[in-house]
This record gives sequence, structure tokens and C-alpha cells, in this order.
Amino acid sequence: MKKESRRKVTTSLVFRKDQTDSNGDYAIKLRIGFDRKSRYYSATIDGKTVYSSNEKILLSDVNLKGENRFIQSKLQVLKGKALTVIEAIESKNKPFTFVEFEANFLKSDSRKSIQDYMDDVYEHRMSDGRIGTAKSYNNAFNAFKKYKKGKPIAPHELTVNELKKFEKYLFDSGVGKTTVGIYMRSLRVAFNDAVDDNPELEALTPFAKRSNQSRKYIIKTGSGHKGDALSPDDLKRFLNLKVEKGTSEFESKLYWMFCFFCQGMNFRDLAYLRYSNLNIKNNSIEYIRRKTKNSEQKESIINVPLTTEILKIINELGNDKQEGLIFDIITDDMSEERQDSVIRQKIKIVNKWLKRLCEANNLPSMTTYWSRHTYASLLKMAEVPVEMIRELLDHSDIRTTENYLKKFDLSEKRKANEKAALLYKSAS
Repeated sequence: MKKESRRKVTTSLVFRKDQTDSNGDYAIKLRIGFDRKSRYYSATIDGKTVYSSNEKILLSDVNLKGENRFIQSKLQVLKGKALTVIEAIESKNKPFTFVEFEANFLKSDSRKSIQDYMDDVYEHRMSDGRIGTAKSYNNAFNAFKKYKKGKPIAPHELTVNELKKFEKYLFDSGVGKTTVGIYMRSLRVAFNDAVDDNPELEALTPFAKRSNQSRKYIIKTGSGHKGDALSPDDLKRFLNLKVEKGTSEFESKLYWMFCFFCQGMNFRDLAYLRYSNLNIKNNSIEYIRRKTKNSEQKESIINVPLTTEILKIINELGNDKQEGLIFDIITDDMSEERQDSVIRQKIKIVNKWLKRLCEANNLPSMTTYWSRHTYASLLKMAEVPVEMIRELLDHSDIRTTENYLKKFDLSEKRKANEKAALLYKSAS
């Protein structure tokens, strides 16, 4: 029997042209490729990311002088270190994994700055195809780098006082409370990666793990308000709206209805749905949320009963071939980054026409995300147990569901106060 050939691991030094310094030079990365996947690791000297535009600096067989020669030699040492780690893994007859590689390659580098870890977090999310998450993290990291004016700091220097200064900087710059919370959680991800490499940092973590740890930095949470919920009467009016077939308003209404009937499906998941997700035997739609796909969270399959309403929308908006992706929003030949951009733009367009449709019919001006809130609100009104709502919304933690449902309590209180105000005015 022919011996199965070992899949090759590739190493190379490359420029990341989407990451530049103040001089316009590109960040240099070590790229490790395996099984059609690539991951990128920061090239650092004395804890600082290396930037350059000289392509010859990436080569080992070109003679350079001065600073360029010094950087060139350091880069080759970095590449050689990666090759040594790869050879050690292969010598044990173990299959190569990025986890095994990183455990040995990154752990010995204790001079990495927190900014380097930020770059690694961004690269890993991009490599995993989590484009939206990567961009969100990158916004946070760029804000921190701007705050530090390009000066790298070691992970142990990310203190409570440093975080409070950064928080003040963000608020003074006009950044909202919700966004500040997102930025701080992104920094925590980078710091936790540093802890994985250097466990002794665990004792120095500046982030609170409990709300009563007053000496640690407590990440503030905003309203988390992405949308509201239609009342049952408004939902009925919206579903019964007569909209001219083939118009943008018609398409936007059907997309909203599809998300609602599919248990508050996220629009991004709608864009990635394939005809292969339709399980005719079980009469259901089965899919994995993009939010948890390729993440550290456990991937759970969501099952949505395939109702008549859902099938009607698929027949109306689905592609003519009835194979591949159901909706003509993205294509398989697009890069993941391009797909992300197209979906974001499509959401903006759908929301624009939804707003026009609702305003023309005296309904609340809403977005696609209202479908999820409306679905959850109706479940709560129907006294469905919170644990069941958690499962239907695919929340990993029931506390997320409980927080999610609190806003409906506030909405009910607001309406009660409005009624009280009317009674007060009529009595006075």
C-alpha cells in the first residue's frame, strides 16, 4: 500500500499592506501555511513590530547593509525558529496543528508587546474567516495604538491605571459607552492571549472577573440597544401590508419576515444559507450561526421548522437554480472579506427601504434586527420559559437571554408611565 504523503507546512515572510506605520511602511509578518489555511505572526525586534517597504529585506540570499541587514538577519532567525518548531512537531510523528505550533513558537517569546498580541488576535480572526469580529477588534486596537502614540508596552504594563487613562481618552474623543466596553473587551482578549504564553501574568491581570472587584478594572456595559420590538398589533399590520411585488420595499419586507419566521435569524446567517441547509426529511432548516462558526465556542446546530411562510419566501427570493446559496446576496467566489463588505452594504440597503415602508404606513421605523427582538418579545408575552427562549435564540449563556429580555420590561414600564401621565393630565 502506498504510504500517505505528509501535508506540507510552509513558512514565509510577507508584508501586510493593510497595516502601516506613520511612515507608510508595511508590517512584516511570518506566514505559516497548512492545509489551505494561513496564520500570520508579528515580526518583532526588542518588543517592537518591524515595518519596512524594502522587499529585499524579506529575502535571505540578498546582501544588504546597515539597519536593513540587521533587520534581515533578525527576520531569518525568526523564520528559522519557526522551522525548528515545525520540525520538532513532525519528528514526533504528530500531525501539525496551529495550536501545537503556537504553544511552542509563541511561548518562548516573552518580549512581545501588548500591541503585538493585538496584531495576532486580528490575524487569527481574519485567518478563521471571522471578518466582522476581526474588524471590530482592529478598531479597538487602532484606537489603543493611537492613544499610546505608537509606543509599545509590555503586557504587565497594561495596568488598571493605564486602562482608566485609555477610557478617559476614549470618552474625551467622543466615543460612546457601548463602544468603550467593546474596545475594553477586545483588549482583554489580547491580554488573555499573553497570559496563555506567560502564565505568570495571570496574577497581574487588570481586568475584574467579578463585579465586586473594586481594585480591578470593571468593563462598563452600554445599553446594547440594537433594536426594539414591534407590538403584536404593529406586527400584524406589518405582515398584512400590501406591497408591490418586485420593488425594493417588497424584497426588504420579505427578508425581515424570513428572519422573524426563522426564530429571529441574523441577516448574516440568512445571506450564507444554502439549499443544502434545507432538511426536507425533517422538514427543517439546519445551520450553524456565523457568530460561533470557527470560534472557540461550541458549534451548535440550529433547527428551524420549515413552515409554509418560510417556503413561500424562499420560492419568491431564492435563486432560480435552487442550488448553492439560497439568496443572491453573495457568491462563493468572493473572498470572505468581500462577502463581509457586501453583506454589510445589503443590510444598509434593506434597512433603508424598511424605514421608508414603515414611515409610509405609520409604523415604527425599524431595522432587520427588530425581527429578532420582536420574536423574543412575543415568546416572552406567551410565557415561554427563559431556557427555551435561550435555546431558540442560540444564546450560550442563559444570563445573556435574561439581559436580552430585560429591555422588554423597560418598554412595558415606559408604556405604563405614559398611561399614568395621560391619566394625570386628564385629571388636572
